[in-house]
Amino acid sequence: MLQKKKGKPMNLNLEAPIVNPAPAAYGNISCEIIPLADLAKQLDVHVRTLHRWHLKRIGPPRVSIGRQIFYTRSGLLKWLDRNEGC
Repeated sequence: MLQKKKGKPMNLNLEAPIVNPAPAAYGNISCEIIPLADLAKQLDVHVRTLHRWHLKRIGPPRVSIGRQIFYTRSGLLKWLDRNEGC
């Protein structure tokens, strides 16, 4: 939450566009990682299910960058191949 210091107005630039530097800065890496919420939609499961699978060590391998959770395409494909017969 943004809080105003005593006596000083907050300076928010709401007209500035929001820029995502990841695709240009990292090339094709955005195609190789899948965010948690996107994978949950693709698998048609709740986000909490993916968290539960991770705690039980039965879910796809994941990568944490800060507080963000991502899944690699290669790790996901291997996990799907291993669990195909279940």
